[in-house]
Amino acid sequence: MLMAGAARAIADMHAVWLEPLLPYPGTIKPWKSRCLVCDQTVAPRLGNIRRGQGPCEHCAGNARLNPVVAADVMREAGFEPLADYPGVSQPWESRCLMCGSVWARRLSLDPPRNFR
Repeated sequence: MLMAGAARAIADMHAVWLEPLLPYPGTIKPWKSRCLVCDQTVAPRLGNIRRGQGPCEHCAGNARLNPVVAADVMREAGFEPLADYPGVSQPWESRCLMCGSVWARRLSLDPPRNFR
């Protein structure tokens, strides 16, 4: 039987589309969970969620991508990166593979579009 605090905590996580993967650790420790929207594993703090912080960094566009994956995303969209991956919120210089023009766009704000 769950204690009342743990039951409420699980209900709060379900309300923001998270499925806890581990027992309730308290409000200030990261709580490993699965996002039911994007199916990624995240570890938000319940206290932050209760204060209105978004539950999933992947859905919010704030998660750090693996540089190899980020470069693959750009190439699939028709752009060749010209510099090392700076992070999702920093402009990233790349060349359009169709017209040759150079762009510096943020993956989080300006996802590359496939012009093919």
